[in-house]
Amino acid sequence: RHAPTMATLEVAVHAVLGAIHSLPTELCSLATAGANKRTLATAVIATRAVPPFAASIKDGYAVRAEDCTRGTALRRIAGRHASRAGSRSAIPMLPLHAAVYITTGAPLPQGANAVVQIELARVSPDGQSVTLPTGVQAGQDVRQEGSDIALGEEVLPAGKMLSPA
Repeated sequence: RHAPTMATLEVAVHAVLGAIHSLPTELCSLATAGANKRTLATAVIATRAVPPFAASIKDGYAVRAEDCTRGTALRRIAGRHASRAGSRSAIPMLPLHAAVYITTGAPLPQGANAVVQIELARVSPDGQSVTLPTGVQAGQDVRQEGSDIALGEEVLPAGKMLSPA
């Protein structure tokens, strides 16, 4: 009697892969609930940036960092930014050497590049000005446009099985 010969790993893998076939692809749009345990035929590509604008990550005052470089910065309060988290409506322009009150998630006023959190600011008794600390850095307490997901970024790869998680 002869002992059976063993195939090399390469021959065995080739034999197995030659015996299996891909299932047919079905392209369809489904409600989220109907997508559970389905597999993506193509990658999901972001059609917009998330967040879609530079947004404050804290309640505080939107400023130009370069306005807060020397000594304690006393800035005129140029109002309250009425936009709320996720809103792009009526984004105001930040006047020079001023600060605008802003809430968490709201878009930064045009011209602003930093946020000073409310706990570090001292508002004058008349509410017309605010004293801010020095050393404010551009980008401080700001989520940049596309920092979570960039426009055109692959969000989910082809072949990914979808699940609630």
